[in-house]
Amino acid sequence: MRLNARIVITGGLLALASGRASAQGNPNAEPPVAPFSNVFLSLGNAFTNVNALNVRFDSAHYDAIAGHGFSIGGGGYLPFGRALFGGEYHDADFGFESTGTGRTNKMHSHYWMGTIGYALYTSWRFNWIGFLGVGMGSTKIVVSDRNGGATVSTTVDPLFDDILAKPGSSSTITGSYSVFQPGIGVDYLMLRSEKSHVGVTFGLRIGTTISPHRTAWSYLGRNVVGAPDAGPVGSFLRLSLGVGGFKLLP
Repeated sequence: MRLNARIVITGGLLALASGRASAQGNPNAEPPVAPFSNVFLSLGNAFTNVNALNVRFDSAHYDAIAGHGFSIGGGGYLPFGRALFGGEYHDADFGFESTGTGRTNKMHSHYWMGTIGYALYTSWRFNWIGFLGVGMGSTKIVVSDRNGGATVSTTVDPLFDDILAKPGSSSTITGSYSVFQPGIGVDYLMLRSEKSHVGVTFGLRIGTTISPHRTAWSYLGRNVVGAPDAGPVGSFLRLSLGVGGFKLLP
């Protein structure tokens, strides 16, 4: 699935770039319209690597956590020529699970990233863009037992499995990771009239999420030993709603 997403992204970038080059080679072509600025809210899907994590949950008598969830976020970009510079923040929830013996586990993740892109094709209403996001994120796992009990000692760096075995009434494990997101997208600018310069934007993003380094976990200020990787992975699809505006290239 990840390979198919990368093929689609690469093909889209090449096709749009080829069209752009053809337009620039035509001496009779009209001057290009500058890309418009955009600030938006977004909603989409999210995936994370939970295979190794669920093996540990099963050994400690927890139910498996879902590796897919929904993401809510926002961001924006400003054009400098045809280059686009911006930033985004995304917050993903993967739900919670509870066993018949009273053990509960839930997972939540968020990340921010700076983005750099290029306006592959622009018109008075559309920005077709390619982009790359680079940033850092955090995953939080909360485990609990309705019967309470002792929690793991923090006199030394605790083992991941020991925290799961002795969660007490609630224990929180926090992981940090790096994230890269290449993708393509399109934004549509809806204006009230031909003389308007600011309007409502509707957007679509597709791409893939890459977390190249293992997740580093901590518990109550101590490093967690023997913890599995659980970084974001896989393709994404996001819809956006925002406000944007434009100007002509000089």
